[in-house]
Amino acid sequence: MHRCASALAILLVAASCQAARPSRCIPFDEDWIVAVKSARIPDFHPRISRRAQHSWLDLKMGDENSWRRVEVLSRQSGVATGAFPAREARRDLRWRDRRVTVQRVYTGPEAERIAHEALQLAPRSHALFREGYLPWPGPNSNTFIASLARDIDGLEIPFDHSAIGKDYLGLIGIAPTHHGPGLRVETPLVGVALGLEQGVELHLLGGTLLGLTFWPPRILLPFMPPIGLSDV
Repeated sequence: MHRCASALAILLVAASCQAARPSRCIPFDEDWIVAVKSARIPDFHPRISRRAQHSWLDLKMGDENSWRRVEVLSRQSGVATGAFPAREARRDLRWRDRRVTVQRVYTGPEAERIAHEALQLAPRSHALFREGYLPWPGPNSNTFIASLARDIDGLEIPFDHSAIGKDYLGLIGIAPTHHGPGLRVETPLVGVALGLEQGVELHLLGGTLLGLTFWPPRILLPFMPPIGLSDV
């Protein structure tokens, strides 16, 4: 019963924060927070910056003075886990003009556990992303966050479908879907995902070619916002 209640609470938070902004969605009255965020990448990658998304984690580690950001920005950065001001955690823009979307928020003991595990796992991937980083098709920032979700129990991430690299698993790989029960089979050229929450997705060259989600019902097309079935 406790697990069902916890799962329901996470689903309710996820629903209320779907496509929400940090200023609305990051609470002040929680000591431990894990916020999964994304934003369109800046123009230093002009070929893919039109809609391609960058994903990262913001961690509140006990109080407002202990925020940490976990992400891969580039080959030069590798895996970064630096501190940043609390005001940045609730800022709705990044890189001056890129709108930040909160994909999911964890709080309380669950967030404390996920935050500690993320900071323990992050350094192990530093060399990989310093030596093998590729903006397209991966491994890149989204590949790194997806790997944390696979390795940390309970961390489920409803990636933006334009998060190139989220499905990169090397030459060939099989893994669970990013959120909810399901399975992905991936190669750098093509892949497919089928899940209860994630829906059905066809992948091409590290991105989503076509997708259909069940909750909420939407159609996913490359480099376009999700289309609600009620709008079709």
